[in-house]
Amino acid sequence: MLSGSLGRYGVERLAERPALERISRGSRPGQRMPGSVEARHHRRGARFRADLSCEMPDARTACPARRDGLNMLEGRRITVPESRELDLFTRMLERHGAIAVRCPLVSIHDAEDPRPVDAWLERLVEDRHDIVVLYTGEGLSRLLGLARRRGIEADAIAALSKVLKVARGPKPAKVLRGIGLAVDVIAEEPTTAGLMRTMSGLSIADKRVGVLLYPGGEEALPQFLEAAGAQVDPVLSYGYASDEEDERVLGLIRELASGGIDIIAFTSTAQVRRLQDVARRFGMDADLNAAMRRTPIAAVGPVTAEAVAKAGWPVGAMPHDSYHLKPLVTAFGRILS
Repeated sequence: MLSGSLGRYGVERLAERPALERISRGSRPGQRMPGSVEARHHRRGARFRADLSCEMPDARTACPARRDGLNMLEGRRITVPESRELDLFTRMLERHGAIAVRCPLVSIHDAEDPRPVDAWLERLVEDRHDIVVLYTGEGLSRLLGLARRRGIEADAIAALSKVLKVARGPKPAKVLRGIGLAVDVIAEEPTTAGLMRTMSGLSIADKRVGVLLYPGGEEALPQFLEAAGAQVDPVLSYGYASDEEDERVLGLIRELASGGIDIIAFTSTAQVRRLQDVARRFGMDADLNAAMRRTPIAAVGPVTAEAVAKAGWPVGAMPHDSYHLKPLVTAFGRILS
């Protein structure tokens, strides 16, 4: 059942009647639900081509700090494993005088085997889904990119306009806005557990539920939906790859072990796994674990924080409400103060 706090998301109203009934009675493509938090989750952002070099800068190269309350970052060496918005994140830190240690650990690519994604897209266009669950903006963007290359993007958008769109967090909502649509239901918190709690209040028995998964999260939600009586159609439209040479990642591990890093800021679970994997393969897992227990760690959101905790490392800071880079930088102050 839904908790009382879900009323502000407009989910309780959805729970009163089946999703398809709500759609068939006048929901138009791009129409926002009353009370939807989609608009409140809007965040401006930009994508930058990642510089995939792993740089260990000298303090003399850092930009001067602005005296705006975050000058406690001045001179601090902060490891940035981010790839997609590496330049943006680095500039944010350097504006406050921090020294960004750029070491992107993973990159994102289309699914290695496109055939399952092609087949899923065909089912979407054929209106064989009643509900579509969107985990990440990246997954939806990759799916739309495939549809564009196949010349059926307009058909895919039309199909999405007809289904109930459930999002784990604000990033899929941002991608939907870009194609003139809006999310219908958003999870009470941006985690798989949050999705489960939210969807437990919806009428999903016998519904055809398409799920756009994320790498590493392929099992829990489909199992939950099947147990609830839904016909589940999951697909993974992208994957992670390791762009940094192992030796450069080892250099970061040695830097952490020597105490030369003041903070490490994780923005995805894949970064945590990559660091662990390299350390394990080169017999440095004990060194990494010891370093991570004494190095302050920041996580961009609860999913990443959970991965850090599972690794046995303490999470020193995480944004409270908005899981983006700017709130993450602000959260650094809680580690250093």
